[in-house]
Amino acid sequence: MILDFKSQCEEEFSNVTLILTMIGLIPIIFGILTTIFIGMTIWKVRQMMSACDGITSSAHWLSRTSVRVGIGASAKQTLFDYAKSKPELARFINLK
Repeated sequence: MILDFKSQCEEEFSNVTLILTMIGLIPIIFGILTTIFIGMTIWKVRQMMSACDGITSSAHWLSRTSVRVGIGASAKQTLFDYAKSKPELARFINLK
């Protein structure tokens, strides 16, 4: 009787151990994947910030160059029209 109970208890323990292992590992795996996803998102945002800074700098220097060189009004208008056509540059244009 005791031997039968012991073997039954060991069998139940092995079944529960598998379930408990799965219950513990699945949230850990999701946590690791979430951390990786957040890290990749932060990395991409930093890349986009540097790209936007480069675009802003280019637009600024194009504007300064056109003013210094004293190009005609039509060339300035062409630069402004080009900048308006690009959504990332359109918000940096101050028309008076």
